[in-house]
Amino acid sequence: MKTGKDHWTGIAKEALLGKVITDVRYMTTKESKDMYLWSQPIAFCLDNKTWVFPLSDDEGNDGGTLAVGENLIPVMREVSDDSQ
Repeated sequence: MKTGKDHWTGIAKEALLGKVITDVRYMTTKESKDMYLWSQPIAFCLDNKTWVFPLSDDEGNDGGTLAVGENLIPVMREVSDDSQ
């Protein structure tokens, strides 16, 4: 029997496995405000033009920290509108 974990693992593999990261940057203040986030997490673009970024929970309540090995990439909290 296929579990919920199996289902979401399949979706994650289809979305991420074998893709190449083509760009990495912090979300702009405008992008985060448009998504009703309080902070700007790091984001990366895949070779299929899909942007990936961490959220604090599965309801999308805020940007999240990304763990890369033993390092943590923190979120930023900017007050200015940097639409770059």
